[in-house]
Amino acid sequence: LILASPGLSIRRFLDDAQVLKKMLPESVQTVIAEQENAGTFDSPEYQSAVTEYYRRFLCRRDPWPDDVNQTFAEFGESVYRSMWGPSEFTATGTLRNYDRTAQLKELRLPVLLTSGKFDEVTPATAEYYQSLIPGAKLRIFENSAHLTMQDEPEAYVQAVRDFLHDVESR
Repeated sequence: LILASPGLSIRRFLDDAQVLKKMLPESVQTVIAEQENAGTFDSPEYQSAVTEYYRRFLCRRDPWPDDVNQTFAEFGESVYRSMWGPSEFTATGTLRNYDRTAQLKELRLPVLLTSGKFDEVTPATAEYYQSLIPGAKLRIFENSAHLTMQDEPEAYVQAVRDFLHDVESR
């Protein structure tokens, strides 16, 4: 099982997002706070601030790869809002209480967790998940955000290959 920057506890994900927001420039933090307080999640100012967050903690490549841009161009906003909520920092949808951390101890198969050093699923959170899974391996990608396979594709593929070769050799 490969868990790539998994959101296994939405509460923890949101707590991490609050910490990561504080790493943004003060002006961006102010826009996010003002627009969230006003409930204007669709405003261009808010969307621009969220994009700044994404450029730091979702995908660090500049420019973004075509497939990342295409994903955003074809983004299912209604599904995102229904399942998640109005923004990355505000979970009001069906996933808002999702937490599978209690079940991780039940996994009895080889597990690789991946996370980027600058990931929304922070390395500390990935390490926490690893601690709950017997024998799990963890790979942190030093130059990546959430989309490790986009930020460091060769290193990501190699990590997956190494993990699979290790599993097959057992």
